[in-house]
Amino acid sequence: MTNIGCDIGKSNLDVFIVGKYSKFENTCDGIEKLILKIKRLDDPRIILEPTGGYERSLLKELFSNQRSESVVNPYYVRNFAKSKRDLAKTDKIDSKVLSE
Repeated sequence: MTNIGCDIGKSNLDVFIVGKYSKFENTCDGIEKLILKIKRLDDPRIILEPTGGYERSLLKELFSNQRSESVVNPYYVRNFAKSKRDLAKTDKIDSKVLSE
């Protein structure tokens, strides 16, 4: 299984896939590009934390494309990052932590 961390923002999706960071627009086109990218992976699972409803479009597309997703509590993600001594909080770091 390939874990993909996705930090949701109002305008962007910050994504960490197999050691590489990418950024997609949080629009229909951006989500479609992300779906196409993860379709090439072996048994992908996207892990994201809810952000004020901005994740809904992505979740809808993942579900309709029969992709596995996990929606996790931001509090636990932040505590996991702190336990690894990742004290900085950026979208790039958050996406990496989510993939772990």
